[in-house]
Amino acid sequence: MVFAVFLASYLTVCVGIVGLIINVNVALAVRKCRNFGYAFGTLCLSQTISNIGNCLVFSFLTGGITLVNSDWHYTYVGRRSGQLLVFFWEASIFAHLSLAINRAIAVNFPLNYVKLFNKRRTTNVIVGIIWIIAAAQALPYSLPACSMQFNPETYTYSPVDSLCGRLVSRYGDLYVSIINRRDRLQPRDSSHYLQSGKGGTCPAASVRNLGSAYDTFTKILK
Repeated sequence: MVFAVFLASYLTVCVGIVGLIINVNVALAVRKCRNFGYAFGTLCLSQTISNIGNCLVFSFLTGGITLVNSDWHYTYVGRRSGQLLVFFWEASIFAHLSLAINRAIAVNFPLNYVKLFNKRRTTNVIVGIIWIIAAAQALPYSLPACSMQFNPETYTYSPVDSLCGRLVSRYGDLYVSIINRRDRLQPRDSSHYLQSGKGGTCPAASVRNLGSAYDTFTKILK
């Protein structure tokens, strides 16, 4: 078990650093790719920033603390890793939802798209709402009775066993899971959105969230 925990920690740190490097490069590429437009590019950048946050937490708080001293996970400060993951994950989900709505309107209602997203203020308000909702979702985890606890032995996050923890995780996870179903409604072929005006292509605007890789290799280790 000790070997598996340390192996999982090393993998978490390595995958997190790789994800961090990729997402930082994606963020820089999105800033340079003018063909995305302000609205779509800003939403892509918002999601990429949330991915960077997830990678940082997994690399330095989840895996890093486990390698240095796993007992730190049981302190109040150590439990903030779970809260930060909730914050960045929520921001990623809602940014992804906004991107899906943005593309759906662009494809089906192009004239309305120009009216809705032509103003930068509209996009800035949407991005602001995304991060406010994410902060509101993560705020209850500041309470000790609602903390998201990381267990180094099972290498899993779970809310503390209390009424507050059960309510926050149950209803929070419920509506986010419903929103997450939006992937089934998204067009699968979006290559025409990546074409640049000079005949080349712009770099892809997003990568898979590190959480998917994390779930995969932790299941293998069990």
